[in-house]
Amino acid sequence: MVMASEESAAENAPRQVKKYWIIGGLAAGLLLILILLFILHPWKRDNSVLPSNITTQIKTFTPYQPELLPNGLHVEKSSVTFDGNLLTFRLSKPGASMVITEQLSPPGLANRSYPSEKVEGVDGTGYISHDKTRTFATLFATGRDNKPTMVLINTGDPFTSDDFKDLLRSFRIVQ
Repeated sequence: MVMASEESAAENAPRQVKKYWIIGGLAAGLLLILILLFILHPWKRDNSVLPSNITTQIKTFTPYQPELLPNGLHVEKSSVTFDGNLLTFRLSKPGASMVITEQLSPPGLANRSYPSEKVEGVDGTGYISHDKTRTFATLFATGRDNKPTMVLINTGDPFTSDDFKDLLRSFRIVQ
């Protein structure tokens, strides 16, 4: 003979299991939402590779910066300078470096024909050029408020054309 209290405990067991599944599912869902908010919330990320105390000084053209630095490159923070007309910074990796300069694009310069390779998929118009001792790249971009910017990437070190293409494609307006 089964007692009444044992019967009610047996009837409540499936409800208890169901209750734990519901609570566990809600907790997991809440945790997932919190993780996504933390990862995706824009004020939590600082994608800036250039110091804002310098980029906020630039009024004559729109500053650009690489979003992703290819091939182990990093910005040498101490190299970032702005003299009122020209923004300069150095990207480096062990044994190699390149200098980036940015300025207001001279009128008509972007529309000229260049003996170089045009790079597709950039924010503007990009070119890679070679001479006897070096490779360099140029990006012409319109920028904010229709302020045209010219970005010149210059090096004597052994970077490949693909390195330059990747770098040109990664340049975006400094936010």
